[in-house]
Amino acid sequence: MEIDGFLKTFLSPPWHLIVAVFIALSSYILDSWVLFLPAVSAIVLLLVTPCFLIAVILSLFPRLRKSALKAMRCVVILFLGVVAVVGTNHFRKSLTRWRAARLGEACQAYRAKYHQYPKRLDDLVPEFVSAVPSVRVGILGEDGFNYSSHDGPEPFIYYNCLPPFGNCYYYVESRCWVFLD
Repeated sequence: MEIDGFLKTFLSPPWHLIVAVFIALSSYILDSWVLFLPAVSAIVLLLVTPCFLIAVILSLFPRLRKSALKAMRCVVILFLGVVAVVGTNHFRKSLTRWRAARLGEACQAYRAKYHQYPKRLDDLVPEFVSAVPSVRVGILGEDGFNYSSHDGPEPFIYYNCLPPFGNCYYYVESRCWVFLD
């Protein structure tokens, strides 16, 4: 009897929705603004998917439909949190790649003017770019683009895109991306 009263108290106000929103926001902040990897969101998605399927099955029974719909609302909120994490991380990755490509274009413009590639990215400022943009890839990642004009057949710009091991390389002349871990 006490457990039934607790469940009615827990489910009657929108506590289940408040908890779902809190979990979704927490995973969004952690995954999109601290780690920059959908680690927590992937775990939430793995835990939520079977719950959603069970709620769908339970909603077929008229007596359990109301509780099942409440559970489905929570699952939808958590799923929207995962979608927000994936969208934000995709946007940040695209923006960082665009910035690296712009730096590559500035290196080519430097070469066209001075007949050699710059020794470092700071040589591009302020004539070719207003400032070297920063890269923020999580608490384990580095904060800036790195540049090498002498290692290999062509210069490349790279940054730590999958902390702590993965680097993304943008080759300036061929304008191609390579991921190495």
